[in-house]
Amino acid sequence: MTRLANRVQWWPLPLVILVAVCSAWAINRTVIHPDEVGFILNARRIAGVGGPSLLPYYPGYSALLLPAVLVSDDIGVVFRLVQGTNVLLVACTVVLSGRLLRRFDGGLGAPALAAAVGVALLYPPFRLYGALALSENLLVLLS
Repeated sequence: MTRLANRVQWWPLPLVILVAVCSAWAINRTVIHPDEVGFILNARRIAGVGGPSLLPYYPGYSALLLPAVLVSDDIGVVFRLVQGTNVLLVACTVVLSGRLLRRFDGGLGAPALAAAVGVALLYPPFRLYGALALSENLLVLLS
C-alpha cells in the first residue's frame, strides 16, 4: 500500500482529536489540587514573574507551562492555556500509542487502527487528565 493511500485511511483521526480536545476543554473547573498550583507557580518563577512556590516540584513540566504564564497574569486565563497544553500532550500520547500498536497490529488495516486510537482518545480518563495541570500527561508521553 502506498504512503498516500495509508494516510487517506487515517482521515478520521484528526476529527477524533478535535472532539477529544473540545470535550476536555469543556471541563471548566477551578484549580483544586495543590500540585496544579505548584506547577503554575514554578512556571511563574522560571519566567521571572513570581517568587518561590515553596512546593518542591521538578521544573521539567513547569517549563512547558512557560508560554501560558507569559501570556497573562490572570490565573483563570493561565489555567485554561495550561489545559490546552495538557490536551495536546494527551493527544500526542494517544497518537504515539497508535503508532506503537501499528508495529504490532497483526495485519489490522489502517481504518481499524484509526478506530482503536480514536476510541482510546475518547476514553474518559484521557479527557479528564487533559483538563488537569498535572505532570502525568508529560510522564506518560516520555515513558
